[in-house]
Amino acid sequence: MDISLKTIEVDRSGTGRLICKENISADIKVAFFFKVNKNRDDVLKVAQAIGCERASSKYCHP
Repeated sequence: MDISLKTIEVDRSGTGRLICKENISADIKVAFFFKVNKNRDDVLKVAQAIGCERASSKYCHP
């Protein structure tokens, strides 16, 4: 299982921009960084929760 740092980027701009409650549009771009600790218990938790293949994939879909 690949436990290196993973990045998930979300870009909501242009035609995909967000519309706020006040009907104001907002372009946003965020990045989330995930990493599994290198200890046995944490690696096992991830492997059991989502599986080795999904944990190692760049694109993790539910």
